[in-house]
Amino acid sequence: MNLRFQYAHDRRIVFTEGLEQSLHAWKFGQGDVTVSYADPDSYFTMLVRTTVVGIECTLPNLAMEELLFSNRLTEEVRRAIRHPSGLARSTADAYYNKIPYYVNESAPLKSHDGALWNTIQQFYREIRNPLFHGSQLTDVKAEPLRSLFRMFDDIFKWIDSWTDPNRVRNILASTTLHPFEP
Repeated sequence: MNLRFQYAHDRRIVFTEGLEQSLHAWKFGQGDVTVSYADPDSYFTMLVRTTVVGIECTLPNLAMEELLFSNRLTEEVRRAIRHPSGLARSTADAYYNKIPYYVNESAPLKSHDGALWNTIQQFYREIRNPLFHGSQLTDVKAEPLRSLFRMFDDIFKWIDSWTDPNRVRNILASTTLHPFEP
């Protein structure tokens, strides 16, 4: 849930009206940013990296949650999901196809939405992998950044197609909490 809330916060920043005009006039202390960055390229590089890390954390955790609640999580499957690099040569294939397959054979992204899968492969090749190996975004523009976040929206919609995004919220809403008495 926290990763979703962080994503919603970051998404609001990206889709703020007037971002194009203010993008390169970023100054210390403006907006919802609590950490200052030397320039917007540094900030948005960090934002994209953390969004991808959030997605890459969400995928295995939600897969294990689905398997746990359906009583299908074995130690072998848990170990495989926890170590996605052993599932495929490609990081994208491991996260977007191999892990979801454990939940449902129709869940892999390449089966569910081939066009989005092709976009993800290109994104990993051209953006994600270089960013995770020390590169930085340069000359960030609002519309390409918004397109990237629309892709992230599509990823979350796909995740919601094979998981229950409201499970924890529903459990908490149906639970009566009592003060702990020692």
